[in-house]
Amino acid sequence: MAVMTAADLRAFAGRDWAAAAAAKRDYWAQRFQREGPAPARLASSLLLDHSRRLGIAPLDEARRDADLAQRLTLRERLDRAARALADR
Repeated sequence: MAVMTAADLRAFAGRDWAAAAAAKRDYWAQRFQREGPAPARLASSLLLDHSRRLGIAPLDEARRDADLAQRLTLRERLDRAARALADR
């Protein structure tokens, strides 16, 4: 494993965090458009497994599934609203 230097840490801390967040949103939006919710569910599952290995489990599986279902429902509603507005 490579050792991080002070310059590496400064570069990381000084990066354009807004651009990184926008790129992340764009990436997941494009994946969702192409593949539906499956990649997000897989990523969520892998993150949960990792957090459990670290001893950090913020939500139990039922609450996590309910949260994801609510988010997907909201996303679908927002997409429908956007399409309806675009058709005007």
